[in-house]
Amino acid sequence: MRRLIIALLLFIDDHQVRMMLGLVFCLISLVHHMMVEPFKLKKSNTAETFSLSLLILFTAINLLKSVDGNTENFRKIDNHLIFILVIIENLMSIILILFILTNEFFSGNSQ
Repeated sequence: MRRLIIALLLFIDDHQVRMMLGLVFCLISLVHHMMVEPFKLKKSNTAETFSLSLLILFTAINLLKSVDGNTENFRKIDNHLIFILVIIENLMSIILILFILTNEFFSGNSQ
């Protein structure tokens, strides 16, 4: 079902609408994942929750950056806010890489 929705999003021409719908879809996926916890291992569910949360954060930041470029429909976002969002995005990317590279997360018997 996820792949079908993602494929349908590709046919939307307006990038802001596409990002907004993608953000809503990611939020729904995150809520569903947290309620169902589909994986047997707790660390797998934690990793998926973390991944979906980062995807939501990145999509929201990029949506705000795209709104800044489209001043005819939205008020102009302060450049300092965009700078802070870019820093947050870069820090979260580094955290994601460290999260993936740490062997502690993928080793051990804890559930």
